[in-house]
Amino acid sequence: MARRRKFKPTFIVAAMIVGFFIIYFISFAITSNRDKNGDTNIQTNQEQEAGARKIAKEADKRSLITQISDSEKIYVTDYDTDYLKIDPTMWDEFNDFFSDFKKVRSAEKMTKPIYEGHNDDGVKFQTDLEYFKVFNVKGEEYYKIPVSEKKLVDNLMKKLIYTSYNYVNNYKDWDDVSVSDGQATKNVHFWNKDDLASNIIYKRVVGKVQPEKAFERTKKNFTVKISNGKTNIEIVTMGKDYVKITVAGQTAYYEVNDKLYKYLDGFLK
Repeated sequence: MARRRKFKPTFIVAAMIVGFFIIYFISFAITSNRDKNGDTNIQTNQEQEAGARKIAKEADKRSLITQISDSEKIYVTDYDTDYLKIDPTMWDEFNDFFSDFKKVRSAEKMTKPIYEGHNDDGVKFQTDLEYFKVFNVKGEEYYKIPVSEKKLVDNLMKKLIYTSYNYVNNYKDWDDVSVSDGQATKNVHFWNKDDLASNIIYKRVVGKVQPEKAFERTKKNFTVKISNGKTNIEIVTMGKDYVKITVAGQTAYYEVNDKLYKYLDGFLK
């Protein structure tokens, strides 16, 4: 029978010491690599922050009217409404006017503003439809609106405000609401108003061609009439994917979620 081999205590101690150093060096290598990556990430973040500050500094060099024109988020009021967020496509349409505005040194004859707005960067504007004032804490700019464009600017401002999602969809201000398919009409009671509003979901502003074609192809369309004490709002479905919004003499077309069409169809059944 073979004898079991015995290890000397000194051998065991030596093996433990060697094992300890192997584990130590492996842990040190991993930690060093992690620290190196951490330093790289910190450096990258610092570079990104520096780049953002540089961009912000360069943005400050732009004229105020350029800053307000380039804004992705704009909020506008006519003093009868709260500040309402404006659809970016609608704002792009308004931007077309800026190239025709003539910059002037001051606007001493500027009267009480009719419209006011601002972006998220502290740049504001006011207009009495004679002058267009843009300002922030650092300065101000004045522009004269051409006589030929005053009415156009006024109408587009109304369109920006009154066909906006936040205005149309503010069911808490709704008074009388009705739904019709041309054959039957049904009033929307107060406990159903929030259900209706939750199904009015704008996707984007569109031209009139596609919605009008969809309207002609669809056998059944619905008309929602809303009174809110200030204006009368009319929403006409143009097929399942579009609506025509008419408020205060202004009309806009939107692509919408088809939930609205389905909701109205079920509401009248």
